[in-house]
This record gives sequence, structure tokens and C-alpha cells, in this order.
Amino acid sequence: MSDYIQKLVEEILGNKVNENEDLFLAGLDSLSVLKMVSYIEDHFDIEIEDEDLSIDNVCTVNAIIDMVGNYVD
Repeated sequence: MSDYIQKLVEEILGNKVNENEDLFLAGLDSLSVLKMVSYIEDHFDIEIEDEDLSIDNVCTVNAIIDMVGNYVD
């Protein structure tokens, strides 16, 4: 799961990022978050609740992995 999310984030941003790097400072914006979440939901066949889409849950690769981990068995 972590490799997929890392690669997806890097593909969306167009550059390499550290798993603890602030993705918004690296260029992530709200449209990119929605695109990323859509890909994650399709890939893992899950539906992420709107209330889980807080800045804290999508600000780093590790935060995204933790959030998705709550949905994936």
C-alpha cells in the first residue's frame, strides 16, 4: 500500500517527495487531493469519508498511508 501511495503522490506532483514532506508546500492543491483520493478509492475499492479528508490526513505521504490504512483490511 505504501509504495502505491508514494508513487501516486509523486506522479501527481511531478517530482519525488519524502514520506514526511509537507505535500502542500511541494505543490499539492485541493484539486490534486481530489484526484489522488479518487485513484486511491478505485485502487483499493474503498470509499473515504468526507470528514477524513482533513489537511492533517493528506499533508504527508505517511498521513495518507495512515488514513487509507483505516479503510483497508
